[in-house]
Amino acid sequence: MNLTKFLLIVMTAILLFWGCSTSEQNRQKAVLHTRLGHQYLQQGDPTSALRELMEAQKFNPKDANVHYA
Repeated sequence: MNLTKFLLIVMTAILLFWGCSTSEQNRQKAVLHTRLGHQYLQQGDPTSALRELMEAQKFNPKDANVHYA
């Protein structure tokens, strides 16, 4: 019984850490795509900007910077 509880705790901890890592990676990807989108807007290329901003939204749909751009 103790081994089962231990394994359950270990598996829960692994899943929690794995989930946090994935969300941080998604946030970083969204930031990169948002920056690219802003650069394309400054260069006068709205089509490429929209493509990058839509990609950023996939990784972080609640990011206000993406919606503002």
